[in-house]
Amino acid sequence: MKAITLLFFSLFLASCAQPVMNKFDSHSYKIPIGSLLILNQDITIPGGHTRVIIQNGHVVSGKQRDQYYPYCEFEVLTLKQTDQVVHPDKFRIRKLSKQMDASRQQMFASLSMFGRDTPLIAYNTVMYLSSQVQPDVYRMSCMYWTDDNMDSYLTQHELQKTVGNIFSFVIND
Repeated sequence: MKAITLLFFSLFLASCAQPVMNKFDSHSYKIPIGSLLILNQDITIPGGHTRVIIQNGHVVSGKQRDQYYPYCEFEVLTLKQTDQVVHPDKFRIRKLSKQMDASRQQMFASLSMFGRDTPLIAYNTVMYLSSQVQPDVYRMSCMYWTDDNMDSYLTQHELQKTVGNIFSFVIND
């Protein structure tokens, strides 16, 4: 009887314990200023553009991008008519902001109850970057669009999954 009571009491205490959450799985976690975004391979920005889109670990065209899944836009400041190659480098995150943008475009298979246009919301994490070697690199913005205003920003793990092996993060805690 003593063993059953002890077992019951132990299970009761264990059920009260809070689950341990990794900070990189938290939607409210902000990458600290001074952390590094490391480009692991060359990225070519096509002539006439200032950005490339990265989704599911691959550079994709605007037509290939699925806006309802996380994607990142890696940007430079200077618009050139010829291709620009950004070489592997360590970019310091000098500023980070989280922004919500809204659009009134129609969403297919919308969650709207009455079939009306619902505003799409973009949850956007913007990392402003600096490099001594490649000062024209400006920022990386990672986002996805949804009509669910109860959603949230990408976690650190979701950001890493979006950029795949193209980029890695060194967090400065």
